[in-house]
Order: sequence, then C-alpha cells, then structure tokens
Amino acid sequence: MKPRSHSPAFTLLELVVVLAILATLTALAVRSLDGVGDQRRFEAAQRGLEELEFAVLGSPDDRAADGTRTVGGFVADMGRLPRTSGTVELTLRELWENPGTPFDVRPAVVAQGVAAADEDAQVLVPGGWRGPYLRLPIGATTLLDGWGNPVTSPPTASPPNPDTTGYARLRDAGDNPITTAGPEIRIVRHLGANGRADNTDAGYDRDVALAFSDDRFRAALTGQAEVLDGGSSPASPDISKSVTVRVFGPNPANPALVSVASVTVPFTINPVTWSIPATSGATIGPRVVRAYLHPAGDASTAATTRRSTVRQVTLRPGANLVNLTLDR
Repeated sequence: MKPRSHSPAFTLLELVVVLAILATLTALAVRSLDGVGDQRRFEAAQRGLEELEFAVLGSPDDRAADGTRTVGGFVADMGRLPRTSGTVELTLRELWENPGTPFDVRPAVVAQGVAAADEDAQVLVPGGWRGPYLRLPIGATTLLDGWGNPVTSPPTASPPNPDTTGYARLRDAGDNPITTAGPEIRIVRHLGANGRADNTDAGYDRDVALAFSDDRFRAALTGQAEVLDGGSSPASPDISKSVTVRVFGPNPANPALVSVASVTVPFTINPVTWSIPATSGATIGPRVVRAYLHPAGDASTAATTRRSTVRQVTLRPGANLVNLTLDR
C-alpha cells in the first residue's frame, strides 16, 4: 500500500483574504473609472461651448476663397445674436433651424428698409440665415451638454425662479435666466455634473459660462476720407461741404432688410478723419462701406457731389481701419 499524497490547497482564511483584496481592487477601479467618465463629460461640455462660440461668432479658421481671414457665423449673417425660441422649452433653435430669413444680397434702397436720405442702389448688402451653424445628432431636437442635459431655459409657465431647479442655461446680459421667447441670448451656461446653478460649486460640478459681450461682436470703424479734385490731386477743403461715411449691413430687427450706420464730418481738411463707434450698431462680418461729399446740412445721397467706390470690408470685433477716396 502506497501512502496517500495530499495536493496543496488554499485554506479558508487564505480564500477570504484573496476575496477581500479583489473586492478592494475592484472598488478602486470603479472609482477611478468614475473620475475618467466625469472628466470626459466635462471636456465634452467644454467642447460644446467652444462649438457654440464658433457657430455664433465664427471660427478663427474661417477663410475667404483667396485664403484671407474672414468672419463667418450667425452674427456675421444676421447682424445680431441668436434669440430664444420655443414654447415647451426655450432653445437656441435659430442656430440649426431657419427662422424665416433666407440669405440673399439686397440693394440699399427704401424698399429694403433704408431711409430715403441713405438710399444708394449701387450698394448691395449680403445678409440672412445660411446655416445650420450647429448640427445636432440624428434624432436630436435640441443641444445637449456633456452630461446629456438640454441647453435650454424654461418658458414663463415654469417655476418663478428657474435657477432653483438649476436648468436656466440661456441668460441675458445681467446673467438672469431668460424665460420668454424673443430676447437675444447673451450668456450660455453649462451647470456641471450636478446640473445646478451654483457659483460655489467646484470640481466637475462647477458652472462654466460662455458670454457674448458687446466687445466680442460689435464693430467700430475709423479712418480717413480723401477728396480728389476730379483727377489725381487732392481737392481744396470747403467749409460749405461735408463728408458722410456709411456702413451697410443686415438689419438686426429683420435681416431681410438693410441697416445703415453713419457719421458726417465737415470738409475743413483733406483728408478728413472720421469715426463710427461700436455703439452705432455695426456688427462683425462682411459689410459695405462708402463715403459721400455733399453740401453741409444735406447729407442725403441725392445731394452727393462726389463719392467713393463701394468697399466690401470684413469687420472684426472692436476697431477697424478703413481708408476711402472720393474720386468721382
């Protein structure tokens, strides 16, 4: 008879220890993956705001056909910021759905909303919706943040203080929730992992805002306007005359029409220096500029004695330099 051999095996205590170690490692792995998921969702929310910024203000990579930098986006085409729309929820729908203003090129005439004194049929002004500026995933009806929360605000019938529920993501210039259709959207927020409006939140719960302040989409123009004598020589200054510079663009109230911002300066020196401030209402994008010489006190185009060529310019935020020559 051979003695019975015993194969090695784990004791019950050893099995318990191994299981405890495995449980600990599993818990640590799950916790680590949770952090990775939150980081991924937070970064997706950040990218969403960046894409929204480009949709409204244009991308720094926008180029014209000749390769020169230009300005695209919603403001460039419509002359204003997007407005809230909807009834069940207020959304940024104008960025992916035409509000009824197709893109076109329109003459600067009275029939297109231009005042009779500013009318100039030789000026053709581009404007109108030519989106979509944002493309939603197939089947989606609104923009979502990285956590899958809709980037919306409640209509008037919702709670009186929508911030208490933390989902008023579309806001006015004072960072107040927009609760009616129609106002321009000045601030868009994503509210972090907890979906709650709270400036004290930290980490992945913290709120992040995208603000469309005036200095980001308003344009100022300044420059000189030289008056020639009908040839190549500068004309002599004449205090009985003035120079008016006009910038034509889409009308913010109705982009199917044309708006005009202008300044008139006396022709006391040649060239004259002129400036149209950002408060005039001019916005970024492709615009048209022209200068006119006329009798002092009558700035109408009908009274023009000399004018510059029609200049197509791309206006960027803040100051823009445009020099003009009145030679015909």
